[in-house]
Amino acid sequence: MIREAVEADIPALVAMGERFHALSPVRAAAPYSAERFAATLRGALASDAAAVFVTDALDAMLGVICSPVYFSEAVFAQELFWWSEGRAGMRLLEAAEKWALSKGASAFLMGRVEGVTERLDALYRRRGYVATEHQYARVL
Repeated sequence: MIREAVEADIPALVAMGERFHALSPVRAAAPYSAERFAATLRGALASDAAAVFVTDALDAMLGVICSPVYFSEAVFAQELFWWSEGRAGMRLLEAAEKWALSKGASAFLMGRVEGVTERLDALYRRRGYVATEHQYARVL
């Protein structure tokens, strides 16, 4: 079952976050901080403009935030993180999209970590997403 996260879920989410971070191409430039991620989660749980969705098994999570677009009055939802160790990824996305609609979002922005390009691109396209840009990073 998919639900919104609660404070008691934070230790499990922090552990998932560490596994997710280990796959990041810029992990050397931004070492994982369990304390920083826990604070981010607490902030999301306390905000009306953000949500964190999890499975009851705490093997998947998706964080999302809604905000006005800098060039418009429109509100966009932006995925903050999405990690699934089971088969709940799509159900998390569906719950987050539904929540975003309830917050007045007119678009939902998703990203992807390099290395899962083809599978994730195909999934996004099947769901009706279109590519808008590709982000690059350089470790300084």
